[in-house]
Amino acid sequence: VVIATDTNGKIFYTIKQDGFEDSYLNTPEYQRTGWEDWQELVFPDEAEDDQSVIEKETAELTHQDDPNKFILRSRYRTQNESAAAPVQLVSGMEHIYVFRQSKANATETTPNTLLVDRFVLDGMTNQLVRKLDVRFKRSRKKYQPIESMRKKANGGLANIDSLDFRDADGEPFYEPTTELSLITNLDKGWFSVVLLPTNEHEKYRWHIFAYNSQTQKIELTTIGASEEGLFDLKDYTILEQKREAKNALVPRSIPGIIHRTLDINNVEVADGFSASKYDIQREQQTREGMQLLKNVNQLKFWPHICWS
Repeated sequence: VVIATDTNGKIFYTIKQDGFEDSYLNTPEYQRTGWEDWQELVFPDEAEDDQSVIEKETAELTHQDDPNKFILRSRYRTQNESAAAPVQLVSGMEHIYVFRQSKANATETTPNTLLVDRFVLDGMTNQLVRKLDVRFKRSRKKYQPIESMRKKANGGLANIDSLDFRDADGEPFYEPTTELSLITNLDKGWFSVVLLPTNEHEKYRWHIFAYNSQTQKIELTTIGASEEGLFDLKDYTILEQKREAKNALVPRSIPGIIHRTLDINNVEVADGFSASKYDIQREQQTREGMQLLKNVNQLKFWPHICWS
């Protein structure tokens, strides 16, 4: 998948063909490029917010001393909120994640923050399809059924509203954009996102490197990945073995959010930066003979800098 942003902040993508698609076979051989035509990436553009989600996020995802200050939140109209800046794709947990900076004059999101949307690659059409969302079929809300649903005298339900991927008219529900409101003062698309495994089984963390235009520093924010593939902000505790006593377990608190400012002495960011995960492989003896096996994951960070 190749993605690009135009000068108006519109995001387009193309996908490498494997040679078996109808779009490839139906194209004359001399016109084949091996790539699909460029398509605009579709983002949420709903008429109304889901008030049940807003109420839940206000109660759970805002600062204790300021309920108007969100850590993250759902946004339902972000089709025209992208800055004219580079975007980043991350593939993981069965989805393609598109991270983008909101524009400075945004009206439907917080300006200059980080937005993320999830997509699935449709292998039949070679299109990126927004992830479906589960909501109540009749109310069209995620956490609140239609008001007329009530209990009957015999204990059953009347005017039942059930959870589904589609509303009563058969129209699909799509996931809203997630705004990472805790990432502030982005500039020129200078951010990089890496999803890394942890020492815990099937547990991952998001690592977000972002340039803060006010402090002129690179900030690293790591957030736990939820089981659903988004963000888990809650702290939790694990039990670890003590080195000196193998049979003894000690509790260790794992923060949901960790924030650091990178101190790169005597240099300043000149043209963005990038971070990337890679695996180190070592040759090891197996039953089938010597094979290259993954030994460790590593993270590399490359700032484009100038000396001051």
